[in-house]
Amino acid sequence: MIRTTRRAFLTSCGVASLLWIGSAGIESAQRLASQLAYRQLQSKTPAAANAMPRSTSTATSASSKEIANLLDQNKDAAGWLVVENTVVSYPLVQASPKNKDWYLHHNFWNQKDVAGCPFIDDRCTVSSQHVLVFGHHLGSTNLMFSSLASAWKSNVFQALGSANIETVDNLIFRFKPICALRVEKNYELVQRFEWPDADEMRSWLSLILDQAETKAQTAQEDAHKARQVLTLATCSNAVAGQQERTLIVFSR
Repeated sequence: MIRTTRRAFLTSCGVASLLWIGSAGIESAQRLASQLAYRQLQSKTPAAANAMPRSTSTATSASSKEIANLLDQNKDAAGWLVVENTVVSYPLVQASPKNKDWYLHHNFWNQKDVAGCPFIDDRCTVSSQHVLVFGHHLGSTNLMFSSLASAWKSNVFQALGSANIETVDNLIFRFKPICALRVEKNYELVQRFEWPDADEMRSWLSLILDQAETKAQTAQEDAHKARQVLTLATCSNAVAGQQERTLIVFSR
């Protein structure tokens, strides 16, 4: 009963139901300021802007000290997110149940910012069986998750590399892309985060695959052996107020 009430509340307020990531009316000056701030942050962590080492859960790369120093600037920091073959390379923060919307409109430094900061849904953590991460689609820019908005198209999806998270606990998680889909803003299937065992999680993942618009050649095999799933979510359309969301699903 508690879970049902919470889901209904979150759906109505638009956090878990992916209601928000629209963007067309953002002023170019604000976009530029966000881009400069995050690019400056990335420049301090050169290894984070490239592919992480090819291990799924291991000691961190040589950039760990630099990343750790940066992540110390925010108590909500969960790690650093990189999607290979894209420009996505950003600090990742954890949303709070008490303030779910904060990072929609505030950056990594907790300053008001239309670009926000990629954040983990408040109902899961970086160590959950399913990690759901939101990021803005900011019009014609390549900021945040804008470059992922069309990943439901096969040619865009097939060009994606792994999604890698370097955590504040000095671990690196490497996730392979397995599928992508467009969904309605209140899509419920993606709003599940824990299961009694891995087999039930894999059954859930198979349902996602059945609805995918594009998938990797090894998707079924990867789903069958998955231990953890990562979903990146953003608006499919650059115009604010549209109903469709793009989900890119990864596993490890």
